[in-house]
Amino acid sequence: MSLHAKYDLHADRMLLTVQPPEGAPVAIWVTRKQWLNLMHALPKVVPASGDEGDGTLAVHAPRPRPRRTPSGVAEPVELSALRLIALQAGARLIFVLGEQAVSMDFSPEGVAQLQSLLSQQAERAGWDAAAALERLEAALLVDAAMKNARKLH
Repeated sequence: MSLHAKYDLHADRMLLTVQPPEGAPVAIWVTRKQWLNLMHALPKVVPASGDEGDGTLAVHAPRPRPRRTPSGVAEPVELSALRLIALQAGARLIFVLGEQAVSMDFSPEGVAQLQSLLSQQAERAGWDAAAALERLEAALLVDAAMKNARKLH
């Protein structure tokens, strides 16, 4: 199974193509926010100790579809949900596309390659990933503080 990403400037999205071992490739539109959420969550969901864990990433309402579909790729579908599951050795990434789901298992080396792919494509797209990741972390801290404050009252 292989994974390819290409930035679409007009749509301000990544076109992620998943090629399963058997069957036709699946093309998925991934928004900037979804991409950056995955970048943020991957190191946190995949524990360094090898303990199992899992996490579901928030997928926000999709923006309007791009006006054009890149040539040579079947009509891309919108990402409904994205789920990361830490395994004993690596991680499983599940793309939920409406009623269909496509999953990929990554070895520890594959997780590192996925992190590299996410970073490289964000950089090529001109997205300020470092600033976005800091905002995501700050939002998580604020949410945690708000939950703790509600418990006190």
